[in-house]
Amino acid sequence: WGIAFIGCLECLILGWLYRIDRLRLHANDRSDWTLGRWWTFIIRLFIPLVLGTLVVWSLFDDITNKDGFLMTPDHKWKIGNVVGMIVVTLAPIIALVISVVPNLRKT
Repeated sequence: WGIAFIGCLECLILGWLYRIDRLRLHANDRSDWTLGRWWTFIIRLFIPLVLGTLVVWSLFDDITNKDGFLMTPDHKWKIGNVVGMIVVTLAPIIALVISVVPNLRKT
């Protein structure tokens, strides 16, 4: 689920924070076949929806499974894995906030 989460995050950042139309035009200039507006729709909405669903489904399965990634067979939390999940979840959010907040003060 880690790879699916990173792929989802990349699609969201590429689709909504970067000029995706400019990237599509650049790809069309250098390719034998062209990408249409469907590509923008897929990068912005479809792929994040599918990958996000896979991440949530997998995490739900790991949480509810008796011997999963986050819990032991006797229903105790694996603290190291839980803390790791919190760090993995918060790191991109904190990085985005740190990179955006100084730019907001300049304007």
